[in-house]
Amino acid sequence: MSELYQYIGSLNSKPKRLNEVDSERLSLCRNKLANLWKLEDLFEVFASSLFEIEIALLRQALKYQITGKSQTNDVVRNSSELNAKFSSLLFCGRAYEEQAKKIIDHSFPDVSDDFCGLFSEAYDNSFEYRLIYALRNCLAHGSTAIIVNTFSSRREEGESDAISRLRLKVSPRVKINDLLKLGKLKGGVKPTLKEMLGSFSQIDLALYWRVYCSTISKAHLLLRQRTETELEQLLKCVEDSQNLIDEDKHFGSGVYLIPTIETDFSEWLPFSRGHFENIQNFRQNYVNLGNFARCYVTNEINSGNDLNTGKNSSLFIPD
Repeated sequence: MSELYQYIGSLNSKPKRLNEVDSERLSLCRNKLANLWKLEDLFEVFASSLFEIEIALLRQALKYQITGKSQTNDVVRNSSELNAKFSSLLFCGRAYEEQAKKIIDHSFPDVSDDFCGLFSEAYDNSFEYRLIYALRNCLAHGSTAIIVNTFSSRREEGESDAISRLRLKVSPRVKINDLLKLGKLKGGVKPTLKEMLGSFSQIDLALYWRVYCSTISKAHLLLRQRTETELEQLLKCVEDSQNLIDEDKHFGSGVYLIPTIETDFSEWLPFSRGHFENIQNFRQNYVNLGNFARCYVTNEINSGNDLNTGKNSSLFIPD
């Protein structure tokens, strides 16, 4: 049973003792809302770690594009940065997956099977997810493969009267042989890697971490969808609880749940709708992250919609 709060009050009213039924009801409501907030915090940390490594790729590519070359020091620095951010991504992904499952099992058991089922399905059917999962396990035991960012460019001819353009591709690669040498590499990925080795010597790791992150994102979006109705009910419970205090309902300073009458104000827990409504705002973030594996960024310029592109009637990047 979650911790029970025995009183409810505000700065403008004397704390009121809750009966046993209200105490259990409001305590459960408050703990569920707190857990929904924790889940959003976990996802925010995970999503931020993904942005960090993707931003690093873009920054390194832009520098290479502008300078036209990569010094030895840049190669080492780029590799160190990507490896550090990739490690952070793996740790944040693991923290989200493990802690989210515990919270959901405890507070939202009706969602647990479907939530966990997405991860199980990805592990069984997606080599990309399974490889990143295996590398996550390797990292936890102190071994990792070195990522080296490579750049390749080609000149693309535009229309007959248009100037050509230089297209740059950035590819964070890891050697398959280095992966096979890792200790604790499990998940049945070695046979597939050995099969790849017959035709390829390296893999582009960005594809793999994007599929992995898309899986986590889809699971979190499912969680949001399945708890939306309950969240509204919980917020309604918070709003209705204000009627348990004085009739004058002066709540300018907020409503609080209070564990015991002796509890210092610093330990009073906010329990007003205004405090928890931010959860709904957080749940609007990252709604497209589930499709991230299919996304890319380009600085192409297209004519149309009153945009003047000079001599170039249209610009495009071919497949």
